[in-house]
Amino acid sequence: MVEVLGHTPKKPLGRTAAAVGVVLAIVFAALAFISIRSGFTIPTVERLWSVPVEALASSGGQWLTIILVLVFRQIPGVQPWFLVLVTVGIAALMAAYFCAWIIRRGWKRWEAVVLTLSFAAHPFLLYLAVSGQPRLLSLGIFAALVFWCSRLEAIGDVQSQMTAGLVLGLLMVSDPNGIYVLMAVLTVLPIFYRQIVDGKSAIAGYLLVGLPPLIALSAVMILQLLLSTRAPRYALAAWSGPLHGIPADFAGYDWLILFGGRPGLALGAIVALILVVCPLLILMLVRLFRERRRPGLVALALFVPLAAGSVGSWFWHVAASWIYPSYVIAGVAIWLMTSTLDIQWRRWVLVLGVIGTVAAWVTPPVWFEQDKASWRASLTVR
Repeated sequence: MVEVLGHTPKKPLGRTAAAVGVVLAIVFAALAFISIRSGFTIPTVERLWSVPVEALASSGGQWLTIILVLVFRQIPGVQPWFLVLVTVGIAALMAAYFCAWIIRRGWKRWEAVVLTLSFAAHPFLLYLAVSGQPRLLSLGIFAALVFWCSRLEAIGDVQSQMTAGLVLGLLMVSDPNGIYVLMAVLTVLPIFYRQIVDGKSAIAGYLLVGLPPLIALSAVMILQLLLSTRAPRYALAAWSGPLHGIPADFAGYDWLILFGGRPGLALGAIVALILVVCPLLILMLVRLFRERRRPGLVALALFVPLAAGSVGSWFWHVAASWIYPSYVIAGVAIWLMTSTLDIQWRRWVLVLGVIGTVAAWVTPPVWFEQDKASWRASLTVR
């Protein structure tokens, strides 16, 4: 396993993976067109498209997203639907690379295609692909974090430590909830290190991984202080406000109405949701207990989203129920990309992958949020 972790194939995309990517791009685009034609819109996407340049001063953990939108808006003739095209293309490319990686891991081509399609059809991922949601960017960055931490656990080289830290820093400026992920990652970080034997080695490890995201957080704060026209104390309040108290528009978020300020209930709800929509997690845990290998990757794929989701809900900062279960799905996907499974395990993966996708579509509590239910309805309107 170690000799391939973190190394891309000489031919990143074979014919099968490329064909899967092209087909999914067409399917994603068709579904997005159907949804838009049915009148479905996401208010957050529309607000993001119309964000002014001055919003960078108070955007906190969404610098990267807003900068990309400002760049896209410079293209003549583009409208908010352009964000949908971007997410469609990125999602198709991610699916193609996933297919290529697991084929390289010994999966038969038909197995890789079936598994890739089951992930692509999962509503949690499909929603991000066809709705123009900036959450797809955060999900991809989190998947990259899991990948490089997996290499850190397997090899422990300086490159993987530094890259994991840089990815964490990138997450701080692309995900408004990134600070909760950072706190959870720093909690489980010692699991990834084999060479930590004393305080000095622990400090060195934490500096390599933790310094870039801390610098990113500091940069956010400093920029807001410099660009704000109000006194510094107001800039501090604007930066920390989401971490302390109920947001003004919380009534528009079904998740916050039920679980805002209730971390225990939020944790239970996220666990229940994950077990329904991602039973592959059970297979990953079974393999961990049987082989006693790669506990860090499992902790990052499971504990970090659970901790971030529950603590973020406690501080009224998690806007939707699908955010952190989708992080778990991304973590499981990276586990599959970096694992060598025999035919029996692969068959179980295929079965549970399809079961999870079907269960996500047909389980009513999964769709309790109005925007998700409206999106599903828009796909069936003729």
